[in-house]
Order: sequence, then C-alpha cells, then structure tokens
Amino acid sequence: MAEYLAIDWERKKLYGVCAQVSRHQITATDSFSLIWPESINFNTDPESAGKWLSRELANLRISTKQVLLCLPREETVVRQLELPNAPDHELPDLVQLQAETKSALPLSELYMDYLPLPCVAEADSRTVQMTTLSRRKAGKIQQVFEVAGLEIQSIGISPVAQAAVAIREESRLGYQPHKTSLIVSKIDGRFELTLVHNRHIVYTHSTQLMFETEEETIRGIRAELSRTMIAAQPLLGSLQLERVWIVGLKDEKEKLAGLLSDRFSCDVHFLDPLSETIVGPNLVGQSDDKHVPYAGPVGMLLARMDDAIETVDFLNPRRTVNRTERSVIQKRIMVVAAIVLVIGFFGVRFLFERSIEKQIATMTLKKKESENFIETRKPLLDSVDTVQEWVDRDLDWLTELEALNKSFPGTEKVYMTQLRMNPTSGDNVGQIQAKVNAKSREDIQDLNKVIDDEGYETKTKAITQSKDPKYGQTSDIDVRLKKKHQSKSQEKK
Repeated sequence: MAEYLAIDWERKKLYGVCAQVSRHQITATDSFSLIWPESINFNTDPESAGKWLSRELANLRISTKQVLLCLPREETVVRQLELPNAPDHELPDLVQLQAETKSALPLSELYMDYLPLPCVAEADSRTVQMTTLSRRKAGKIQQVFEVAGLEIQSIGISPVAQAAVAIREESRLGYQPHKTSLIVSKIDGRFELTLVHNRHIVYTHSTQLMFETEEETIRGIRAELSRTMIAAQPLLGSLQLERVWIVGLKDEKEKLAGLLSDRFSCDVHFLDPLSETIVGPNLVGQSDDKHVPYAGPVGMLLARMDDAIETVDFLNPRRTVNRTERSVIQKRIMVVAAIVLVIGFFGVRFLFERSIEKQIATMTLKKKESENFIETRKPLLDSVDTVQEWVDRDLDWLTELEALNKSFPGTEKVYMTQLRMNPTSGDNVGQIQAKVNAKSREDIQDLNKVIDDEGYETKTKAITQSKDPKYGQTSDIDVRLKKKHQSKSQEKK
C-alpha cells in the first residue's frame, strides 16, 4: 500500500491530504492547509519557499515524501483539438502533430497531455482536450518541493481531479452514466466549471472572481455559466443537464445552489471529498466546510487507486505505443513459441533427469546411513543375541531337582552330603554336582545306572573310602542337563 501526500497548489494557500492508497481503497490519515508567508515568493525564491514548506510539514509531523500535485486550471492552457476519427492508440501522434501547429511555444518548453472524448463511430472526426504546462513555471514549483525533500510523482489540474471525485460519487450512488453533469467549484476567488457526459470530461473553464460586492459576484457567475454552456454546445448538442455538483464553503454553496437550480432546473448536490465513503473514517470529525478545498487532492489520489479514471498527468502523459506490422508480430510469436517448446521439452527432460538423480542420491545416502546405523549398533545386537541365548538356557532348578529326586530309588543305602548347581555352555544348559555316601560300591553304581536310565548324562568319579563308618563308600557324581530335557518319568506323565 503506497503512501502519498496530495497537495492542491494555490498562490496564497496549500491544501494537502495524506493518504494510503491501494488498488481497492483510499485511507486518508490527515489533512492540512498552509498559508504562504507574504515575505516568500516561490517564483523568485524557491529555495526559501522549500525550506519553509519543510518546516511546516515537520511541525505537522508529516513524513510522507511522494507528492501528487494538483494545479489550478488557470496555470495551464487547455485547447480543443479536432482530429481524424482514429482509435485511441493513434491519438498521441495526432495530438503531437496538431500541438506543433497550435502551440505558441515550442513543445520542448511545455509539458503536454490530453483527454480524449469518446469516439463516435459515424463521425468523421473526434475531439480531444489538449492541456499544456510551461516547463519553466513547473520547474519553479518542482524546485520548491526538491528543497523540501519531497518527490513529485504526478502533476494534474484541479477540474479533472474534482471531476474524478464527482464521477466516483455518481457511480457509488447508481446514477446513470449517460447523463450530463456540471461541477461548479468556488474556493476563495477561484471559480472552475467542468462538464461531464457519460463519465467523460467534455469541457472545462476557469476564472478569478475578484468582485467587491455580492451582486457583482452573482452577475459574474451567471456570465461564466452562460459562456461555458455556449462554448460546450457543439460538444453536447441537444443534451440537457441532469445534475449539478457544488464544491464550495457553506454560505457560498447555499447561494450557488439557488442560483444553479433556477438557471438549469435540475438536481443540485454538494460534493464532500473527505467523506467516509471516499477516503475512510479518519477525517469524519471535521466539518464539511473544512472538507471543501480537498476535492483536487482527493481526485489525484483516486487516479492512483483506479487506472480507469480519466486524468491529466504532465509527468506521465499518454504516449504512443509502437505497433509493429501484424505479420512481423506473428513471425515473432511463432519463433518465440518454437523456442518455448524446445526449451520446454529439454527443460522437462532435464528436470526429470535431475529428479531421478536426486532420488538415487537420496537412496544412496539412506543406504549409507542405514549401514552406518547397523555398524554402530552391532555391539547392541550382539548383546541382544547373548541375552536371548541366556533366556533360552534359563532353568528352573527346583523343577529339575524335583524331577531328579523322583528318579532316585527310595533306599537307605545312599545319602547325599553335598549339592551344587551350575549353568554351563555348549549343548548342556546346566550341571548338578552331588557328593554321595553309600554302604557299598555297588550301591553307588546302581544309583548311576538309575540316573542314566532316566536319560541324564552322568559322570561318576572314583569311588573312595568315606569317613562314615556305616556308609563307608563315597563318590562325586556329575549330572549334566540337556537343552529342553525331560526325564523319562516326566515323559510318561
């Protein structure tokens, strides 16, 4: 959203509006008026005028640098030009040719722009309003703003800018566009008249009303109205005014309303350029009288918001668009299309190959990351295998002892003096070591045979003499337990 400072330039006063402009709305943030000091003449001393303007804006806390400048119509020269009935894109060259013959000054010394009137199909000619501004005069004003640290983006004229506000209001209110409207502006001594038909500006006129009495002023207004309507008659034909818009102070508006209503017998409306429907709600608290001088600045802002609004802009005038022959354009289009197709084909192929290469690189990277992950986690995997093996070899020693005990024959010939249980590796999951005393050697051998018959693997060490006088024989017996071992007595169950 761009921010602009729109200023209406008067010889004695400046009226300004600060606003943010988007493609859909204007939001005014401040408005002000400044009176030129009598000691400063911007024509002879633009540097002092610029410094004064910079100080005044700083006091108002206005920091916006981009300026839209609205000049009074009397600072410019407006001429009606009759041109061949050509389309709009051919008008700039035709206006240039006519201007060179009509202008009293060389075009190099002028800023120039124009407003085209609607093209009538059956007519042999069409009319444009050529508007020129002296570069020397504009240069003085531009120098004032340069000294003030401001940058002028656009220079327009007040009748066109005021018409933009009125046309926007007519559109908002739903008025029919093919009707004719008159915009009457009286601010201080400046009196401007603008005729609008079908929402196009067809005629403008301005003068200074410097009369001493009210009666003389009314006579002057009547004379200017008649002069304007007579001059515009060839453009309007038999068309009648549908409505009048008034831009003026409260007491002047009431006097003008009665005079205009009697003169034209049509509806009379008062134009409020700072109304909420145009510039938002920020300036609603001000009285209507304070809104009056800002129609020009607001019109300049509207032209920035909407390209469809007709405007005069000396810094950005309508220009000729170079048009090449159709055949050349078609050839260029065909060449460009062929280039685009070739580039598109190879571009798509290139992008496809790049995509495949990228996928391969991604998968290779993921593979390498997976291998690195497995390598770094190998000790953990080995530990898991060890733990799983330990789980698989786990024994319930009480169960094994109970099964072994049931395998032993009930006898008083043998008894056990020591018992030890140890886990082992290999095919065996455990080992029971027992030390027994027996009455005879044969009793120990019988015990070994019973254990062997139960499916256990036994190993008996040498039978020796014990210290027990009743059980004189002793020996160490090792019973090795197989994986998932079941005794024959358990299998029978």
